[in-house]
This record gives sequence, structure tokens and C-alpha cells, in this order.
Amino acid sequence: MLAAARTCLVEQGYANTTARDLVARSGTNLASIGYHFGSKVALLNLALEEAFADYTDKLLVATTVVDQQTDGFRSARETFSTMVDGFAGLQPFFAAFLEALVQAKHDDGLRQELGRIYQRLRSAIAEAFGASADALNGRNPQAVASFVMAICDGLLIQWTLDPDALPPAGEIFDVAGLFVGDGGTAAFDRETRFR
Repeated sequence: MLAAARTCLVEQGYANTTARDLVARSGTNLASIGYHFGSKVALLNLALEEAFADYTDKLLVATTVVDQQTDGFRSARETFSTMVDGFAGLQPFFAAFLEALVQAKHDDGLRQELGRIYQRLRSAIAEAFGASADALNGRNPQAVASFVMAICDGLLIQWTLDPDALPPAGEIFDVAGLFVGDGGTAAFDRETRFR
């Protein structure tokens, strides 16, 4: 039933999925929803949690691009580009991500679980971009990761609405330097090497 719920989320969305849709997709009966999950809402929320976790796992794969032996700026740029270039593969997960955010406002349990998943993503990105203060030119790794996540989430929204209008990922990364730089001490300064 969980797989059926995830399929319904992708194809119909949270608000448009009925208990009858879940039963038809899973080949079960209405009573099985209550017996196994308590309610349709509980089942859909669990499906959202799983989809959100998959979304973050896909982003985490991109953070492995960082090569500890190469220039820090180039490694960070490559990692960022890989994340943005992978948007097409994230599209089904991103729809669930947006649905999860909306539903989390109304469900504390779902909000807390999504918060834990997002914290795992933040920590992994912080580690991938260089967890030491020296590698980030004194910046807080968690703050740097939060910045990268905010940029990626915003770009995902833009990509979803008009993918052809999005500039190349490397160019976006370079422009971001205008906002984090301060006379050569940017978080991803070209002279900085990740350890």
C-alpha cells in the first residue's frame, strides 16, 4: 500500500488522492488502510516521508563529487553543478517534496520527521564541502550547507516552472560568489583548498 500511495502522490498529488484511489492502485480493500496505517492521512504522510527521504538521498549522491585532492573552488563548483544538472532525475521526488512541505504545516509529526531528514542532508553537504573551519575560510559549515540548500531548492522551483530559462549551473555558482564574497575571503575562495 505504501508503494501505491507514493505512486498516487506522484501522479495525482496529495490533495487529489482518495482512499479509493489507494485501494484501486494497491489491489487491497478500504479496511486495510485503517488496519495497517490508521488512516489515509497517516498512509499518505508516511509515503511523503519516504519520498522526501529519497529526494534528499538523490541530492546526497551529488555531494560525493567533491575531490579532496583538487582545488576547493573547483570541487565546490563541480558538486553544485552536479546537483543542479541532476534536477531532471529529481522531478518526481520534487513534487513530493513540495507536497510534504505543505502538509508538514498541518502535522507536527510529519514536520519533525522532515526536519530530521533535512538535517541529515545539511550535515552531509557541510561535510562534503569541507567540515573544517579552515577549509571554509572560517565560515560555519552548517551555514554554508544551508546556503547551498537554499540556492538548490530555489533553483528547483525555477527549473520546474521553466527549465529552459535556467542558466548553466556553473555560471549560477560563479554569480553566487558576488553575494558570499568580501574582497577575496569568500567561503569558496579560489585559493581555498578543501581538506
